Amino acid sequence: MSTNDHIYFGLYKGATSTTTTRDLSAVSASLATPVLYDYTVPAGKTAALARINLFLTDSGQDMLKFGGMSARTNGLKIYTKDAAGATIINFTTDTTIKKNADWALFAGPDGATTDVLGAGDDTLVVRWTLEKSGRPITLDAGESFIVQVQDDLTSVTEFRAQVQGYYV
Repeated sequence: MSTNDHIYFGLYKGATSTTTTRDLSAVSASLATPVLYDYTVPAGKTAALARINLFLTDSGQDMLKFGGMSARTNGLKIYTKDAAGATIINFTTDTTIKKNADWALFAGPDGATTDVLGAGDDTLVVRWTLEKSGRPITLDAGESFIVQVQDDLTSVTEFRAQVQGYYV
């Protein structure tokens, strides 16, 4: 496998369009008007997604908040979809991510640790190893991995996500 076969892709708003906003906190979304951040597998490729890394920087964080804000009303949804838009896997069927502690349901011991630096912003780091469920998540050309924001996150200092994996 050459190094070109590896995937390190920051999730972008409308990654398949001309809008390429990368900071998930830079949105005012709602349940009625969600904002999607996605990675779509390029034509002619099959992707094995092994991990998603996230960091959320904000002041006043604790595990019962989302960043430093109160728990969100609608939460984040995480899912994959096929090229026609049908859901393949909905990781958040039973629960959406409304507070920092919810990441532990997905990342387990791999994530949901808060780095408290004293005064100023704290950083929540999450490493969700998808392949620890037994194998990586395999997506074909045109299929997408999506984080759907359904709440106003504009007061969060910074929130970014990156998928990692390889082409098979």
